[in-house]
Amino acid sequence: MLYSVIIPVYNEEGAIISTVKRIEDYFNGKGLESEIILVNDGSTDATVSRIGEAIAGKPGVRLLGNSRNEGKGAAVRKGILSSKGAYLVFTDADMSTPIEELDGILDALPAADEIVIGIRQEQLKDKKVERPFARKLISRSYNFIANFLFGLKIKDIGCGFKFFPAGAARAVFAEQKIKGWVFDTEILLRARKRGVRIREVPVSWTNHLITRVNIIPDSIYCAFDLLRLFCYNASGKL
Repeated sequence: MLYSVIIPVYNEEGAIISTVKRIEDYFNGKGLESEIILVNDGSTDATVSRIGEAIAGKPGVRLLGNSRNEGKGAAVRKGILSSKGAYLVFTDADMSTPIEELDGILDALPAADEIVIGIRQEQLKDKKVERPFARKLISRSYNFIANFLFGLKIKDIGCGFKFFPAGAARAVFAEQKIKGWVFDTEILLRARKRGVRIREVPVSWTNHLITRVNIIPDSIYCAFDLLRLFCYNASGKL
């Protein structure tokens, strides 16, 4: 059985080689066939050349890309729709949630009509990397608003660690409209409308000092995208 790991990448020159190796080692250690799909979302640093080093001579690792920064949702969608696996997982390039958190999911693979998503459990051994209060407040506020608007009843909509049976994933991502951070909400809402179950599991998570989130502008973009999604949903376009 083939597993596909999709990683959206934007300016990750410092982390991407170790991330690829860690994922390869994980699946090889379990004797599981896998492919890694890296989707470069218009990086402006040395990410692409570093990825070239990481994937040289490795047919199981592929690089896709957008010529400009289109958003995390657009990158994940491209990776999902080009994947070949029977089960798909997307995760962040910095391994905020370690790939080893798949252990429990692989031990009890979901059915074709079930998606598994992580609930972040913060690892606070190093207080210097505890999630800043502003980011924590925004995350919780977003979850509250999105659940209120769409009735999802999901504790951690934006967790960047989600596991899909291929059929369910390709069906909902093929119809995806939102390219930015709100794409998680759209995907889960579309899945629910198709009768797909959503199971949440706790996963360890570490906040890193380097973040791609710009709190004020990204909050504004999210607000506009939530409004767009609400209008799509209210007008029956989902």
